[in-house]
Amino acid sequence: MMLIALAALAETIDASATEAAAQAASVITPLSGFQGNLFTWGSINTFSGAVALVVLIVQLGKGLVDRLIKIRTQYLAYAVSLGVLLLAQYYTNGKLSTSDILLAAINATMVALGAMTLYDKVFRGGEKNESGLHNQKQSSPP
Repeated sequence: MMLIALAALAETIDASATEAAAQAASVITPLSGFQGNLFTWGSINTFSGAVALVVLIVQLGKGLVDRLIKIRTQYLAYAVSLGVLLLAQYYTNGKLSTSDILLAAINATMVALGAMTLYDKVFRGGEKNESGLHNQKQSSPP
């Protein structure tokens, strides 16, 4: 009798373990929907996605924009951030309300600051001297 109860318990545990493993596999495979798109409107609508796209657009377009008009990179980053956030909001929700536009204007400030800081940290080393100018990192001799 005890063996029958243990066998039934083992079958129950095995079935629930198989079901749990199947559920975990569906959750753990985040790239199962990946179809070659590094950016989606949903990912651009996040802070990190917006910052990454703004850095990409500003750095690739800065030379062309500088030839056409003289604009500080900070203002260009803000304008690109605002455009990216408005487009992402529109394409994820299908509409833009007045409150969406106001929030995008506020959030664009944070995205532009994040993009400029990311660029400074990654490409310039992020160090500034007393005058606010960036120092070049020098490698130490071996």
